[in-house]
Amino acid sequence: MLINLSTALKRANENCQALAALNVFNLETIQAVLVASINLNTPVIVAFGEKYFEHTPIESIAAVIKEAATKCNIDIVLHLDHAKEFSSILRALKCGFTSVMYDGSELPFEINLENTRQIVNLSHAAGVSVEGELGWIGQENADRGVDKGYQYTDSDKAGIFAKITGVDALAIAIGNAHGLYRGEPKLNFDLLVKINNSITCPLVLHGCSGLSEEAISRAVKLGIRKVNINTEMSLHGAKALWKFMKEEYKETTRLDEIFKSPVMEITEVAQKYLRLLNDI
Repeated sequence: MLINLSTALKRANENCQALAALNVFNLETIQAVLVASINLNTPVIVAFGEKYFEHTPIESIAAVIKEAATKCNIDIVLHLDHAKEFSSILRALKCGFTSVMYDGSELPFEINLENTRQIVNLSHAAGVSVEGELGWIGQENADRGVDKGYQYTDSDKAGIFAKITGVDALAIAIGNAHGLYRGEPKLNFDLLVKINNSITCPLVLHGCSGLSEEAISRAVKLGIRKVNINTEMSLHGAKALWKFMKEEYKETTRLDEIFKSPVMEITEVAQKYLRLLNDI
């Protein structure tokens, strides 16, 4: 069934575990994520990013996931990921998302804080949870922690931000970043501890594709309660598709056959993280 992020994170926090937020953008990726969570009987955050709006209407994504949620016995959070526009938040609230993320991390602190506060007030009135972000974690495929513009989360500001905005979760920057890591990523665990001690809301780690399982597990032990995975699933799905086209494609191959191997591969990646985060 559908639940909001706050409820899901409360349960994860009680067990000192983290939830996997797995990104989808079409019917096949939704299928892969839901099959993975059903196979392992684990809760899951199905995340749909603002950047995919031009690929698939958010209303269509919501309809598919809400229908699926009525037919399975797992808890599902329907989450809008990295929304930078108020209009995107409103669309998500209108079509039944149970969680939204407002990403004002590129904005000045005061503007990010005020925008997030307004979105929290609006969303909470509808029973929807809100994730904020503080600290800039860099562009995709850039050098981590070294890129121009990379900004670690300030622990003191994190405390102020969480208190004033009332967010249900806060995404932080501790050496993590989106996309591919060119070098070996190094998380600042001392900073994670400081941030965790400065606020009461659960913490979120984005850019987990490419982090070692040991690093993710340690981050969870130190307070991370939501882990985002996108790039690794997408890359593995694309590789499976490419392999099928090179080795299996014939003139009589139908489109539905082509999609089977990417869905299976994405399911495997999703299950890997669900096992890791749920100690399975």
